Amino acid sequence: MIKKSHLFFFILLFLSVSFFHSTLFAHGCLECHREHGVKEKVPSIPPINLIVGGQRQTITLADAFKFHGHSCPGVTIAFRAVQHGINILYDSEIPKQSDLLVFSRIARRGPLDLIDLLMKGDKLSKRTWPPVEIKPSRDNFVFTVMRKSTCQAVDVKLKTDLFPKNFFKLKKKEKDKTLTSKEWDILHAYMKNIILNFPTMPAKELFGNPRPYNVIAWGNLLPGEMDKHIKQLRKKHRKRSHGQR
Repeated sequence: MIKKSHLFFFILLFLSVSFFHSTLFAHGCLECHREHGVKEKVPSIPPINLIVGGQRQTITLADAFKFHGHSCPGVTIAFRAVQHGINILYDSEIPKQSDLLVFSRIARRGPLDLIDLLMKGDKLSKRTWPPVEIKPSRDNFVFTVMRKSTCQAVDVKLKTDLFPKNFFKLKKKEKDKTLTSKEWDILHAYMKNIILNFPTMPAKELFGNPRPYNVIAWGNLLPGEMDKHIKQLRKKHRKRSHGQR
């Protein structure tokens, strides 16, 4: 039988290793900037305002970066896209969170974190995990924002030519630790351009001129239901992957 003191030690060890693993990549950019004395300044742009539980909630781009763990191209694009969709559907009104539906065709961590922060709050334990079948593509930066009270929706899509063709290829090489220093310079320039320039670009230059349309929806999506289905899909994918080995 394991002594309580030993059990407590193993629990602490497990938690510390898990925390290190989950934050290693999330804070890599921050650590690199600190190491080289780079002071990153988040572009000053209007926040996203929502009514949550009867109270006004203001979410800035800096808030989104903080929740994600560092400044991020995906967070930046999703912030601008969802904000633009809200502006189209609500004009100067502040939407109720409960009146919004947001759909994403991109399943990268950055966009998911931004939408989670808006629609679920700032608890990391409620993070949405992506279905494994959604592959990264520069054509997938498409966000649909729906205003339930008026049966209106709008599709906000980043202009494809604004996103580098080889971005995700370089990100995969970075993850696999096969990225050369020259390739890192290219990838870093891509990320820097999106993070620093996209926030202040006119929405029309980023997304063209998306128009709202009327839509009718059927069925129910219960709280937590999407997370449940995604977990089941990921579990099935793991089983298939193990079976093919």
